[in-house]
Amino acid sequence: MSTPINTPAGPGAIPEEHPRPSFGTIFLVLFVLTVVEIAVANLHFAKVYIVSGLVGLAILKAALVGMFYMHLKFEKKLLALIILAPLVFSFIFAYGIGSDMQLNKPKRIVDVKP
Repeated sequence: MSTPINTPAGPGAIPEEHPRPSFGTIFLVLFVLTVVEIAVANLHFAKVYIVSGLVGLAILKAALVGMFYMHLKFEKKLLALIILAPLVFSFIFAYGIGSDMQLNKPKRIVDVKP
């Protein structure tokens, strides 16, 4: 008989069982993504593309670690909303800041010697 991984808190709670993920497969996927990160970092493209690719890979790796090693894949959907909402809002904020910086470019300050 298998022991449950996810046991809800509280007296008289019925433990929920879920299948164990293949940690070896997940480790292999994370290793491959790390190799891809190293390859992307050494590409000769514009820095904005390299940084965007590295950030995307980092988010993907963090999601895999959270889903499988922290067992968040088996949690309720509200928890996913709580985790994803700040991420979405941060992208909206970064887009707004970036577009504002493009529209209102700062003026150069010239050193005036006395």
